[in-house]
Amino acid sequence: MGLGPRFMSIYIHKLAIERRIYYDEIEGLTVEWLDATSTLVISLCTNKRFHRRGSPGKGRTLEEVALIISPYDLEPKLDFARDICNKNSVSPIEGNISKFGTSGTIDIIPAVFPLTVSLLSTIPIALHAIGGEDGPTDMVARLYMSSYFS
Repeated sequence: MGLGPRFMSIYIHKLAIERRIYYDEIEGLTVEWLDATSTLVISLCTNKRFHRRGSPGKGRTLEEVALIISPYDLEPKLDFARDICNKNSVSPIEGNISKFGTSGTIDIIPAVFPLTVSLLSTIPIALHAIGGEDGPTDMVARLYMSSYFS
């Protein structure tokens, strides 16, 4: 939905929610905003030094922005029809396997660095819930990435 030099607004169609991913001042990331084409390029810093442009103590870690997995840990595909369905072809995730398509498989492929994002791009994200014990539960979105340097 929105893309800029500090954050991106993403819309999750299946849940009908909008979330923001802030990637400014992240230790270990290099962010380049190309204003002429409204394109964002996110890449990993290979050097260990990190220079903050903002105030001290405001930097965040890479894990707050991206779920980075190793390519060795990737599963080729998730087969809901074979792995989690019982004898009646009903998924324990509430419903029939037809929700996942005709074959019951979902291919979730993480993006790789450098990530180039333009307006209205489709990018893989990881959603997870936070809170809930003393306050309301909220959904947080992170980039779903794969890297050998994790």
